Amino acid sequence: VDLILKSGDAKAKIKLVDLRKELKDQEKVNIYFEEKDCEDKFTGYTGIKVLKFKVEIDCKEIRPSKKIPLEADFGALPKDIKNRLKAGVYIRQNGELTYIKGSNVSKKGVVTFMGDMQDEYIVAEYDKKFDDMGKYEWAEEFVEVLAAREITTGTGENSFNPEHVVTRAQFAAFITRALGLEYTLPTNPFNDVIKGKWYAVDVLAASQSGIILGDNRGYFKPDDVVTREQMAVIIMRAYEHKLGKHKASAASFYDMGSVSGYAKDAVSSARALGIISGTGSGNFEPAGKADRAAAAKMIVKLLEHLFE
Repeated sequence: VDLILKSGDAKAKIKLVDLRKELKDQEKVNIYFEEKDCEDKFTGYTGIKVLKFKVEIDCKEIRPSKKIPLEADFGALPKDIKNRLKAGVYIRQNGELTYIKGSNVSKKGVVTFMGDMQDEYIVAEYDKKFDDMGKYEWAEEFVEVLAAREITTGTGENSFNPEHVVTRAQFAAFITRALGLEYTLPTNPFNDVIKGKWYAVDVLAASQSGIILGDNRGYFKPDDVVTREQMAVIIMRAYEHKLGKHKASAASFYDMGSVSGYAKDAVSSARALGIISGTGSGNFEPAGKADRAAAAKMIVKLLEHLFE
């Protein structure tokens, strides 16, 4: 059973089953929802709305025993949000906004996130600029989406290094953060993914979800540069992890004959979905090395499908 609450321009939806532990055998329960404009200003953030949820049992405010799915429907994308993929949900901590990973704003203005109903939740679009995107203006918006969703923070305070190549570990980290994957198993299938390395948890989370694989000797080769066809395979595994099997496509490039057998279906599907577009000459260059700008574009094109 879903409980629908309305306030201002938004309707909230809460699944009562998610509160079953708190509501068990209780006779008097009040659940509140409020939507309002935010009076405070935060540098770099626009389209700010405040959401507040509250549960009271016998006039005493309680919180769920764990974070539960929360949803607020604005009926349409809030007018001040220009790029919904750069928008998310935040909580205030020490005067700063902290991003709730995995939060999303859909095309229709539906906000979804995980929360414990204890805090005020702030919906906002974050606009992070990098100083080194001059020659990569076409990728600027894609890179800003990655920064807003904390998929990457760049390589320095205001640097992204869009021309740098991407390693297998870096691309695995992008995917894990984009999908909000978590590593929950104690096992490590790779001989060369060392506990404590910056990428270890991200790589293992992607492996646990079946999105990345190692070679037949148990090596992942985290520092190797990821090839374009490897990216396509990983991207399509991520797509299918969330949305199910994609029907095989006949979409192609002039150089499909150079694509490895294991990657052909993934390259065709990613092409059909618009996630990859080739090099501009009708070729894909499967063994080529994609730079960080191209990787950002692929990740954002994936996000457009995953979070409609």
